[in-house]
Amino acid sequence: KLGSAMRAVYGHHRFARVLHLCTSVLKAIRFDDLMSAYHFVPVTNISGPANCGKTLGSAIVLSMLECPSLMMSRCTPSAMIDAADTFKNLAIVWDDPRDCSHAQMSSIVHEAFNGLTTSLVTRGLRKYNSLIIVGTQDRNLGMPQTSMNTATFSRLSHIDMEVSDAQPFASDKEADLQAILKDDMHGMLSFFISVAPFEREKIDAIHDRMLKHSAHVIGRSLHIAAIDRYYMSILSDFMGFDGVDAYFDNDYADYLNAHCGKSDAVERFCADLKTILLRYSDIPSACFKEKLTIDLKHYGPTECFAVYTKDFLPYLQKHLGRRLSYTKEQLHHAIKSTTKYGEVSRNVAYRVNTGTFVRRSLVIRQMFIM
Repeated sequence: KLGSAMRAVYGHHRFARVLHLCTSVLKAIRFDDLMSAYHFVPVTNISGPANCGKTLGSAIVLSMLECPSLMMSRCTPSAMIDAADTFKNLAIVWDDPRDCSHAQMSSIVHEAFNGLTTSLVTRGLRKYNSLIIVGTQDRNLGMPQTSMNTATFSRLSHIDMEVSDAQPFASDKEADLQAILKDDMHGMLSFFISVAPFEREKIDAIHDRMLKHSAHVIGRSLHIAAIDRYYMSILSDFMGFDGVDAYFDNDYADYLNAHCGKSDAVERFCADLKTILLRYSDIPSACFKEKLTIDLKHYGPTECFAVYTKDFLPYLQKHLGRRLSYTKEQLHHAIKSTTKYGEVSRNVAYRVNTGTFVRRSLVIRQMFIM
């Protein structure tokens, strides 16, 4: 009944993501087992634009755990940590965090991930005893997409509600779902305790299968994905959902490739570019220039190549025959965050049949595709 109501509100694509979010229920119940076996419990980040059902999805999780009062909307980090210290083996929803810098958010994720004790002079020692769910509009906690932040991203269970081809949130069906959450959730916690085993052998077997296809993804991200996949499979039997494998093999794998890779976006881009250079000789000259000399700020005159990413990335994806594991924004962030690669937004002249175009482009040192 709950699964049918959720599907009616969210549609197929977002239902898969909300079901993924609901694995937080089983991970919270098995918090101690996960911490004992793997020495971590992932922090969950649900992200997406306004009116896509983030808060409602989090409310479903809390209703399953029979603790709806643990919705900490727009509260301070200290208030959230107080709740995580007070309540054990439950889920704390930190919806739309306020007054929290990126550095502080990263620190909270690292501490909560390993169940560490945090210290504040005015509040004393506090420990993370429950699973944390953070709701943000921007993916990856709204933090910049830099290689430095990958260590934080790899400690998250990612639920990205921004799905381009998903049906709109069906607000006219929400009343039926809310009625179920209000009247029909008694005894849910006892039920999930009885049906949520912890079977490390099965989780490790899932991890080993995923590792064969995603060896370049950070190891702990794959372990998190294996745990989530195991518990989502259990939930899918009760919710009538048969798309768990497709979701993790496609949507979630693409997300991990883009945000939790062992190499940064520029290294992956250069590897793809070398593949294309070996295969094709007709790369469009209007968006790619293989050799030019640029006076780089930190290196002086240097041999580089130039890319107009707006046109070149679609060409690259088409000829590689797969989705790229990086975005234009990630490339810009990665290059701007260090001096070793090159520079962004340099004016470069591209010569084509109809004349010459000057376009603001990425320029990267030639040595990275040698």
